[in-house]
Amino acid sequence: MEEITAEILTEGGGRARADDIEEIVDMGRRIGEVYDRTTRIHITSKGGTDITADISGMPPGYHSKRRRQIPFARNPETGRLGGGTWPFGEVHVEPLPETTNGVVVWDVTAHHPPGRWENPVALTIKDGRVVDIEGSHEAKAVRWYLETYGDENSWAVGGEMAIGTNKFCAPNTFMMRSEKKRYGQMHFGIGHGSDRGIVNSILRMEGIVDSVTVVADDTVICENGEIMV
Repeated sequence: MEEITAEILTEGGGRARADDIEEIVDMGRRIGEVYDRTTRIHITSKGGTDITADISGMPPGYHSKRRRQIPFARNPETGRLGGGTWPFGEVHVEPLPETTNGVVVWDVTAHHPPGRWENPVALTIKDGRVVDIEGSHEAKAVRWYLETYGDENSWAVGGEMAIGTNKFCAPNTFMMRSEKKRYGQMHFGIGHGSDRGIVNSILRMEGIVDSVTVVADDTVICENGEIMV
């Protein structure tokens, strides 16, 4: 688990207690119920993000069922412990391949280059693939990383569009482990996804889009970083 620190666990998102986790889970269930009935998603941000994608095609109830599960709880039917990441708190959806179009602006930080960013990075996406990367030295670093360590599918949009739901994760930590769970922001990933099993790559890269607005068909899920459902 990248970038885990004692501060995240004791002063940040890791401070969430059992009742807080239940609240986060219920929030995830509500968002999941919207995704389960949604075909089209539209994501914007003040930083310049503006993309659309098709998120249909998952099994009935997939998102709500997954999000109502308490992390690391034992399955009463199988006796096995469930999974989860820590700090806890995100609701992701994976677009259908070749359906994402628009511009995504990573404006906080990303997996590479790590740490505080001075300049945003704009990814132009056409038919589910990154076709241009614009910005300053951060953009050059992103391109270099993809060209050096990625493969053909590392440029595809099969990764997560994930809303953070943990209010204990502080802003301006510039650490992906915490920022990607922070309430009201989104981590947007390129490369392979975790749900559909269609796009497979040797590298998935994620970056943070701050204070997103997410509209699923006609339902406003999040508005300027405030979750509405």
